[in-house]
Amino acid sequence: MNPGVMVPLALFGLVVFVIALQCVVNIHSKEEEVRQKLLAEEMSHRQAMQELNLKLQRIKEGLS
Repeated sequence: MNPGVMVPLALFGLVVFVIALQCVVNIHSKEEEVRQKLLAEEMSHRQAMQELNLKLQRIKEGLS
């Protein structure tokens, strides 16, 4: 092929690749944020469930 066509085409491909790579990095960091948020919510939920179980045990002991 003609170098006058090949060079701009290769540069265009490089720009597309860099933009796609940046999008993947952004998506990955957003995914990581969501994972951390879900983990924090899960830990909070587990703690609330443990507290409820303790209250339930105290109530059962009070009825016995």
